[in-house]
Amino acid sequence: MTYDGTTLKVKDEPTHLVYRRALLEDLDQSDLVAAARDGRVCVVNPFRSRVANNKKLFALFCDPRFAHLIERDEQEVIDATIPWTRILRGGHTNYGDWRIDLLPFVADNRERLVLKPASDFGGHNVSLGMETPQEKWESIVEAHAERADFIVQEYVPVPEEMFPTIEDGHVQMRLKRFNINPFGIGGRYAGSITRISDRAVINVSAGGGLLPSVIGRHKRRLLAEDDDEEEVLHGHKP
Repeated sequence: MTYDGTTLKVKDEPTHLVYRRALLEDLDQSDLVAAARDGRVCVVNPFRSRVANNKKLFALFCDPRFAHLIERDEQEVIDATIPWTRILRGGHTNYGDWRIDLLPFVADNRERLVLKPASDFGGHNVSLGMETPQEKWESIVEAHAERADFIVQEYVPVPEEMFPTIEDGHVQMRLKRFNINPFGIGGRYAGSITRISDRAVINVSAGGGLLPSVIGRHKRRLLAEDDDEEEVLHGHKP
């Protein structure tokens, strides 16, 4: 990349849009930084997104030392949406009503936990305890505890639903894990996408798929777990 104060060029071609995660750890192009600072290029994931990209934020939200900074309605959202999260490092902390020594607790409770890099993306190096052998799990803990560059989270079961797939030219319904991801443009809700996978780690780069999503109104609930014989919608049983 080259930047002359007016135009950013990539291999001598003028470039106005950079569609990638501009992670500071990966970046060695000072010209891109200068062009973004001057407003000469649009970076879809700007440098300030580095703060939100670091999963240590989840541990911060759960840290009682900073509870006085969080409003009541914010705390309700945190409690409803963020699983128990700690930075993977030595020391004591809380797990529910227990006071625990974190590293031995992580080593001994593999099947209920997940290990993740704090600032990576795309499902890279995410280890689910239920799918990771004990010896490998302990080696990950040992390798990253000193660097404090990983987090540990309580595993949250991924929802499942039937999705149509094309197999040998025919439509087949298959059970897939999925999550729904809303997004905004200019600070306003703009739509959502759905990611599906056969694996518990749902990322496109980890082999998952990406589907467009629409919001609609239906007389019948769409998810199997929402079906209730006692519920009446629009005057009719579902």
